[in-house]
Amino acid sequence: MVLLFGSTFAAPATEYTSVRAECRKNHKQKLCKKVKKPQRSGKHKVRQNKLPPVADPSRVPLGAKLLLSSKQEAIRDAFSECIRHVTETNRTGAVVDFVFREQTAREENGLRAFWSALRGSTAHHGHEVCLARTFRLRGYRDLADIRREAGGQLVEISSPYVEVVSKEIPPDRRFTRPWVRDYIAGLAHDMHQHFALEEQAGEHFVPLRVTSMIRSFEDQAKEVRRGLSPADCRYAFLCSTHTSGSSLDLGLKDIGQQKRAWLEARLIADQQKHKILFIIERSHYHVFVLPPEYMGEE
Repeated sequence: MVLLFGSTFAAPATEYTSVRAECRKNHKQKLCKKVKKPQRSGKHKVRQNKLPPVADPSRVPLGAKLLLSSKQEAIRDAFSECIRHVTETNRTGAVVDFVFREQTAREENGLRAFWSALRGSTAHHGHEVCLARTFRLRGYRDLADIRREAGGQLVEISSPYVEVVSKEIPPDRRFTRPWVRDYIAGLAHDMHQHFALEEQAGEHFVPLRVTSMIRSFEDQAKEVRRGLSPADCRYAFLCSTHTSGSSLDLGLKDIGQQKRAWLEARLIADQQKHKILFIIERSHYHVFVLPPEYMGEE
């Protein structure tokens, strides 16, 4: 489903674009006559938007033609394959098994394939969104929607070992789901305990840095319009899991090689235990934390 949007137009072609001077001499003076130089065709191309502007999902007409990039189509195909595993008698179990079986298969073709799988793919994106839809996690439309649920479905992270980076996250978006809070607080506590001896030896302990938490549909629309994400929330099979409060990003700045190695090993182990689904991005880890049970919110 997609909202029709305006095309990009080129300026009308003009016959001439520049002027040169053609001069001739006579016995008294140099005379110059301005001559217009024709423009050569085929040098200027019209820039096209790769993604349409994002609108309110409720205003997209049903049955409208889908206009997707090739990457979005691949995500849709992965989502469709995943969501077929939902049954009336086994709402979540078969989907969870499928997603992690596919993740394992992507990691098994050697060391290069293993790390490539952890860098993310269209299949990973589609399967992560599929998990959110399978557990029926609701998304939050706007800031007012987030504020209404603050202290209920949405909670803050309070831990001496976690830093919610204020420069990255506005106060009204420093919320997540209770099970995500518990997972991150436990992860940060374990990392602190593991490096406690170094802290006692005088080395400064760097807390686990959270750089992104919940986003509303409006926030995600801005990401899509700026070309930063294909996760367009007009489509259930694309919408970022950040909008459900079930994902967050852990920053890599100042973490150090030893702590990063420990953190990656722990995230990999927790993924193998089906607790999380994560990828390594350029400046952070994106972590989706699975709910403890079927939520049925949508």
